[in-house]
Amino acid sequence: MKIVTHRIYTSHQILDTFAHLTKNILELQNIESHIIKISIMYFVENLCVQCFNEEDLQMIAPDLTIIFEKFMQSSDQDVVIATVKAISSFISNIEDKKISSHFQQILPIILKLVVDTAKDNDETAISLVQALGELAENHPPLVKPSIEDTLEILAEILVSKALSNSKKISFALIL
Repeated sequence: MKIVTHRIYTSHQILDTFAHLTKNILELQNIESHIIKISIMYFVENLCVQCFNEEDLQMIAPDLTIIFEKFMQSSDQDVVIATVKAISSFISNIEDKKISSHFQQILPIILKLVVDTAKDNDETAISLVQALGELAENHPPLVKPSIEDTLEILAEILVSKALSNSKKISFALIL
């Protein structure tokens, strides 16, 4: 009983702290520095993977949704990419289909970012494709409506003259 009580108390502490942190994150989204915004999303991504269990993620989902929606509106592509990765980590670590389905609109954005970044920054594009793969592995119904678009993007990548054959193979294997 003592362990359970400690877990509940610790969980409540974390959730209370996260509630305060959410307010600060939302205030920081108006800051000019894209480095800070990217760092915030990296922090949130790691929190989703390392710190929270399923129950915690369900409880903070509304706050995370607000944060994700705000950061997805950034005009800086690197901030959007960092946000996509954080969303992917969040969705991949939560089993609640109602919550994960709320983020279905993120898939076309990921696919567009893959195309946009594949020509200039193939490492970023590969990490986005890996995020997409994580989503497909953990929530196939979420990704299923975008299969056709994914295949079109793969075709674009395979015929691209801007990428080497080894890069094309990397994308194909991940997709």
